[in-house]
Amino acid sequence: MLAIPLASCVALAVHLLVSKNQPPPESHSYSLFLGTLAALALLGAVVQLRWPRLRLWMAHMCPIIAVVMLIAVGLLSAFVQKNLQLEASADPRAVTIPRPDWYFLFLFQFLKLGPELIMSLVIPPIVVVGLLIWPFIDGIAGPRLARRLGWKRWPVPGRNIITGTGWILFLGFIVFLTLWALAGPNFCLPYLTGPVCGS
Repeated sequence: MLAIPLASCVALAVHLLVSKNQPPPESHSYSLFLGTLAALALLGAVVQLRWPRLRLWMAHMCPIIAVVMLIAVGLLSAFVQKNLQLEASADPRAVTIPRPDWYFLFLFQFLKLGPELIMSLVIPPIVVVGLLIWPFIDGIAGPRLARRLGWKRWPVPGRNIITGTGWILFLGFIVFLTLWALAGPNFCLPYLTGPVCGS
């Protein structure tokens, strides 16, 4: 019941500890945000005592929310601790190769593996729609596949070897594309259409 208030208090303490030396102006509003979040979470913990349904929902969601909040606050504290300065002014005479941020590098590298129209406007939307309807696919096709394999029942997602292996391979492919892009233009791998280099 107190997981979110404790997580927000720990997050506030970590943030204040990390940004104590020359905190940037946005650090003060961030501290105010975390303090307000801690107060609201404490209020929510008190309200749970009156409504059992809210208590049941929070019992399931508290660990997830607390872990996500601690990870997000840890990352934000790491980035906010330094006075982030703007880069140098743009020089129209300078030749620069545009590159996306690191979290889109796998898509940038994926574009090089085939026709741009298909790799940018067909496959990524299909993957996103597949991710959105995956719980329904798992609930409908899973039991049928379990009957074919001779299993008693289809395992839950956290203990399913087939879907777990699929997810690990999917995430591994994303990590591979990201590292391939980060390796730079001198690192090339053979492909069907010829060698493909990093970004």
